[in-house]
Order: sequence, then C-alpha cells, then structure tokens
Amino acid sequence: MKAKKQDQAALLRRQPGSSRPRERLSGSIPDAGPPPALDEAALRAKIDPNRISYKMLNSEITHGSGIMMKALRVALPLVSRERGALVSQARILTDPNAILEFLADNPDMMVAHTLLERAWACEETMVMPLGALLTSRPEDHVAEFACLFFARAKADYTPHLLQIAPRVRDVYTLGVLCLALGACDRMGLGLRFVWNVYRHLNQLYGSPLDQGPLFGLLGYAERRGTVPISPKGG
Repeated sequence: MKAKKQDQAALLRRQPGSSRPRERLSGSIPDAGPPPALDEAALRAKIDPNRISYKMLNSEITHGSGIMMKALRVALPLVSRERGALVSQARILTDPNAILEFLADNPDMMVAHTLLERAWACEETMVMPLGALLTSRPEDHVAEFACLFFARAKADYTPHLLQIAPRVRDVYTLGVLCLALGACDRMGLGLRFVWNVYRHLNQLYGSPLDQGPLFGLLGYAERRGTVPISPKGG
C-alpha cells in the first residue's frame, strides 16, 4: 500500500524546467487547403511513442482531472511541508491574475492542478488574461495549464482561441493550443487552422513539435459525427 501511494506521489512530482530549444515561428502559417477526411487509425499511427508529454495532456483532457485530484489527495501527506504549504496557498486564490502569477512562480504539478480547479471556478474572468499569456512565449507548464483549462472549460472558447492563435509564436505553445482546440471546438471552426499548423510544423520540425496539432486532429476525428466540419476554420 505504501508503495502504491509513493507511485501516486510520483505522478505529482515537482515539474522541472524545460530544457528543450525554444523554437519560434516567423511569418504566417501557410494555408494547406481543406483538411482531408480524418482517419483516426492513420492519425494514431503518426503518434510518436517516445513523446509522453502530449500523451499525458491528451489523456487528462479525455479522462478529466478527477484522477489527478485523487492522486493529489493521496500524495499530499507524503510531500515536503514546503510543497504542502504551496498547495494550501493555491487553494484559497480567487483572482485570475493572482492565480496566474502564482502559477508562473511555482512550476509544480501539484500546484498547477490545484490552480486549475480555482481557475475553472472563475472561468469567465480567467479567459482574457490566460489567453493573453499564450501570445507572450509562456513557460511550458503555463502553456499546458492553458491547454487543460480551455479543453475542459464549461463554455466553448474556440472563437477567442482562433482570434489569438495567429499571434502565438512559440511553437510548443501553438501545438498545445491546437491540442486544446481538438477537444473544445464544438462547431469545427478551428479544424482547418489545426490542419494548417500540423502540416507546417510537420514540414519544418517533425516530431515532437508536430505532435500537439496531431493530437488536436485526433480529437476532431474521435468526435466525428458530433463536430461539424467547417471549411472556413482557417
């Protein structure tokens, strides 16, 4: 039992700083034309099994934050007093700017998942400041926080995301934004944009930087039949 609890605590380890190159787009994203029919099996075949960060994000979007919150409750008694205090501070925040400032200062998975619950509690007022952060080359943990927030928000913020997307220049951030669109876009407005980004990043970089929009396309494919395919989404 103790080993199981330690395993759950490991899921909520302190998140290290990113060591990856910070690729930045220059110029606009070319229009690749209307996206083809989305073949779920063909998209899954392109997933790079060695890139787990996108898989973890996609899994949490699919299955919800309940598993991580349960792990947090189990793990909290096992972590340091310092980390426990951070989580306690995060739990009482109610102002969107204070939540985002605390997130930026504390790149910790336990803190981030606690702050997500606080962000959803003030969803409507969180949208603008969090969206603005995506255009400012945020740290990876902030971009991933935004992805989870928009993907599982009560409302569909696709029009807002498509409005700010052309100003997102950091490649990793743009990729996780596309992943979020694949989960939250109820009308298919962003499909062509996600397709354009996938084609562009695939040609420029390949894996892993094309994996975010690839998972976004997979999200559209999985919801085929419930999501209209819009030719105007790019």
